[in-house]
Amino acid sequence: MRIQLSDKHLKEFAPVIDHLVAEKVSSRIAALDSHLWGEAAQPEASIRLGWVDAWTESRKLLPAISNVSKTLNAAGVTRFMLCGMGGSSLAPEVLAIYKNLPLEVLDSTNPDQISGALAKGLDNLAVFVSSKSGTTVETTSQFKLFQEKFLASGIDPIERIIVITDPGSALDIAARKDGFQVFNADPNIGGRYSALSAFGIVPAALAGFDVTSLLDDAEAIISQLSLDTVDNPALLLGAFLASTPNIGLAPISKETIALPAWIEQLIAESTGKEGKGILPIALEPNAPELSSRPSDIKVAGLEFSDSSDSALLSNNQYDALVSGSIAEQFVIWEWATVIASFLIGINPFDQPDVESAKIAARQALAAGVSSLPAPHLSNPKINDLENHLQKLLNELGSDGYLSIQAYLDRKELAELEKIRPVLAKITDRPVTFGWGPRFLHSTGQFHKGGPKRGVFLQITAKSGELAIPGGDTTFNALITSQASGDRTVLETAGLPVLSIFFDNPKDSLELLVAASSLNKPQESNGGD
Repeated sequence: MRIQLSDKHLKEFAPVIDHLVAEKVSSRIAALDSHLWGEAAQPEASIRLGWVDAWTESRKLLPAISNVSKTLNAAGVTRFMLCGMGGSSLAPEVLAIYKNLPLEVLDSTNPDQISGALAKGLDNLAVFVSSKSGTTVETTSQFKLFQEKFLASGIDPIERIIVITDPGSALDIAARKDGFQVFNADPNIGGRYSALSAFGIVPAALAGFDVTSLLDDAEAIISQLSLDTVDNPALLLGAFLASTPNIGLAPISKETIALPAWIEQLIAESTGKEGKGILPIALEPNAPELSSRPSDIKVAGLEFSDSSDSALLSNNQYDALVSGSIAEQFVIWEWATVIASFLIGINPFDQPDVESAKIAARQALAAGVSSLPAPHLSNPKINDLENHLQKLLNELGSDGYLSIQAYLDRKELAELEKIRPVLAKITDRPVTFGWGPRFLHSTGQFHKGGPKRGVFLQITAKSGELAIPGGDTTFNALITSQASGDRTVLETAGLPVLSIFFDNPKDSLELLVAASSLNKPQESNGGD
């Protein structure tokens, strides 16, 4: 594991690291000291430190994983689908992409994306249903759908659906009663810190990942991170994180392409609260921020090896290089995030503002889609798009950021992500991109609980009809209500939102054309 910083940053952070050493922050984390983040945070922290030695409980799952693997192999299963949101899905996706596993993550309520996943067939498929709380609406709705579809195909869903949840959750109780295979996660690990818990290792192992080596690598680095010394890499990275309001996360190789999204949810949901926080920005390999960026963004390069080129620091492409195995990356960012939270003075284990959007979505769903506020723009022409986008960008303050939120099929419309670097280059401000509703379980906390300096572009579209079994609602109504609920919460907080709707989802790609024609925001019109 290596954390490389420029000499300038090492000198800048030296007093901070000395403070962390004097406070024995590293050894206190290793000792599971729940008082580290203050007495107000202690009750929550006392039940959220299981990630520090997650491999202890996770290794106990390996025999059961092996037995289930044999059963699935005998049934001809060669493909896997993971239904989960946020911390329940992002780590398995990192592992799947890294090793090219036959594991697809379905973290959406978009009917077209769900229908596309179903269209690939069920004959050789096994499905993971992952929810810590056991009440996640997206996941429980997908659970019902896959049960229905397996039955309709003549396949017993009990033989093909594996449930991962906390012990005693509503999902745990119901699934066991119905005879499903259930893996219980450590209840003392929060969702975003669950990469090395059952939520991360069960799907990865059954899809073919060597999780024994993963857990061994994670355990091996702890002796280094537990030391109260100035060269402890966790202290270096934690001080680096706490030094900037905006952190760019840049994959150096294709193997790390999914890692920024996992780190993004970890940092945003942990630090974005009480009007404080660090905005993480998941960057592309050739992001404009690697050549030119505003002074309030620092960029960390990510590599799954210890061989990163230190010359990348000298040419200012990166401010830090974080190199190590995939297990080491998971562990170091978890430690760095809670260390940065200590420095900022916040509780890294709660998420007080995530629930606000859920409540608003439930209210919108109960009210009915026809009664929801209309989008600001519906099926706009290019000129209208340009004008409204320009007005939104002009709302950016000198310390502001733009959040793009696409409630669309992220598999079919992946090209829309190109709008992020386009607008980042035009605005010279932090720009993030999130697929709805999955971002609600990660960066959504930062949007509502962090510094009120964001402006928001919300993109929605008409989709095919898809009913949620066992009720009188649909996935269409659910995703529409989730978008409307989040918009309501943002606007109530006084934050600028531009909501755009398209009859044809592919027409949303015209946003790329419109964005490419914009000018730098007019600073005189910006606000703080």
